[in-house]
Amino acid sequence: MNTREGYAELQAKILEARRVWKRSIFWAGFAIVLTGLIALFMGEAIVDWLMPLPGFVRIALLIGGIGAIGYLLYRYLIQPLRASLTLRDIALNVERNHPDLEDRLVSAVQFGNRESTDPIEAHMLQRLLEDATERVKDVDFKATIDHSRTRKRVGIAALVVVACCVLALIFPTEIHTSLLRVLVPWEKTDPVLTTKLTVEPGNARILRGKSLPIDVTVTGKSADKVVLTYENTQAQGTTTPEGKSTQQQINMLQNPDDKRGFAYEIFNIDADIEYYVVANETTSERYTVEVFEMPKVMEISVAYTYPHYTGLKPVVQTGTGDIQAVVGTQAELKLTTNKAIQTATFSLRRDVKERSFTERLTGAAEPVTTEMVISDGS
Repeated sequence: MNTREGYAELQAKILEARRVWKRSIFWAGFAIVLTGLIALFMGEAIVDWLMPLPGFVRIALLIGGIGAIGYLLYRYLIQPLRASLTLRDIALNVERNHPDLEDRLVSAVQFGNRESTDPIEAHMLQRLLEDATERVKDVDFKATIDHSRTRKRVGIAALVVVACCVLALIFPTEIHTSLLRVLVPWEKTDPVLTTKLTVEPGNARILRGKSLPIDVTVTGKSADKVVLTYENTQAQGTTTPEGKSTQQQINMLQNPDDKRGFAYEIFNIDADIEYYVVANETTSERYTVEVFEMPKVMEISVAYTYPHYTGLKPVVQTGTGDIQAVVGTQAELKLTTNKAIQTATFSLRRDVKERSFTERLTGAAEPVTTEMVISDGS
């Protein structure tokens, strides 16, 4: 092995160790920056959680946080990675872990690349490189890199990230609100501990006489009591003969399995109402419940047009809708409903005498149906 080959072999092992060292420096710095980033914003979020900060303060803290992160990036990532890490530094680190080398590796790195025209000096360099190469043949340069600080910093960063993920799973709404307030302070976002009310079904339309179940979910600051207030829309602003308000106030029932949930059901609603809920002095929107009637027939009239041979004039009868006439008479039915409708179907069953054998046996006659003409919607 000549001098150049020996030096190249040592240099390859040292360069590989340097790459490992640089990688260790990167992960250590990245862990510090990540931990600092989370600590800064989580600290601000906790302060804002306990004592809601005004928008201009949060903007100032965001600018300061960005500056602090920039400092951490430069101090623990950019500067260490840009710092010169020479072959001699790697050789010294190997020598510290293997003192039996007795400076052979450092000397080989320092003088092994020297070109000499003196035969004696060239021979001495050749012997130095051969000796160093033989001594470090079984030495793992990469194993001499101390990763203990890197592992410690990465471990702390990993624990912090896991803790944040757990908190996000337990308090998803609160964490989302905190991030919005911290990272987008110029947007209007209510504080985390502000009571927020989600009301279901909100505005509704139900059949007269039916009941309406109302569910409320409280987020943000928890509530021990939610009060439901409702009132007939036609009686708003009025009082009873005793001078009392027509509003009804009810304490909603708390869900035993989910302390944030409350429920109540208003029974037998026969008029339009307006309702809202209150919790921790926070009032929800006002919702309306519209009551509607089922369509029904109010009046049936039959207009008879008799055959010419009877000599009878046309007649209109109002009553039950029963039709009795001579053969050949034309009967026109007119039904008046309580409200406008879109479609109506007329069904006619044949007389018992005209039923088939199967219909008489089963007692069920197949009806004949046809669509009726809607003249004015009712």
